[in-house]
Amino acid sequence: MRNFALATLFLAGLAGPAAADYSESRELSVDASGASRLELVTGAGSLIVQGVNGLDAVEVDAKIVVGAIRDGKGREMIEKHAVLELDRKGDRIRLIAEFDNGVRSWGSGGRIDVVVRAPAGLELSIDDGSGSLRVRDFDADVRIEDGSGSVVVDSVGALNLDDGSGSIKVRNAAGDVYINDGSGSITIDTVDGTVTIDDGAGGIDVSGVTEDLVIIDDGSGGIRFNDVRGKVEQDG
Repeated sequence: MRNFALATLFLAGLAGPAAADYSESRELSVDASGASRLELVTGAGSLIVQGVNGLDAVEVDAKIVVGAIRDGKGREMIEKHAVLELDRKGDRIRLIAEFDNGVRSWGSGGRIDVVVRAPAGLELSIDDGSGSLRVRDFDADVRIEDGSGSVVVDSVGALNLDDGSGSIKVRNAAGDVYINDGSGSITIDTVDGTVTIDDGAGGIDVSGVTEDLVIIDDGSGGIRFNDVRGKVEQDG
């Protein structure tokens, strides 16, 4: 028993301490008085963007997380390869939150989870890599390019969404909605305008459209619609 116990301790020593995720939190803000456009460039990680009436700044809460790294290298990895910048040029405000390509040399991935609060009147442009994405309460138009992960958009102006994969839910758009989607279900409810969908795979459910519904293509998956007050076109 004694020899077995010694052997167990020896093997544990060889294994070393268990690696664990390392994270850091950051807060950024910039004056938004007189600004008209907000651009977000984000990589892996969740993204929540909230429009707020009366707010005169763009406020960012970010959590930077790196995968399991031994020997306390998490902070070093973040310092060398995490990019988190918020700046303003003229009437444009831009946020970058991503890891550069050098992070791959560490053999472990990273992500940046971001929550953004911004004036509701800003035009919004998002270029997102992967992870869940939620946008709500923007009076102006919204453009989104998303790689993968679920997308939820609620209470915006017009919407242009180009998505690779993941479910899409859109509700309360005050202008035209255009969606180009690779795969994943699409649910749209209450649009004051025309809805145009070009879809690769996944079910489509549309309701409450004041103008036309145009299905350019639907590779696979059922299509359901109701309360479309204009014409319905299905080319796919």
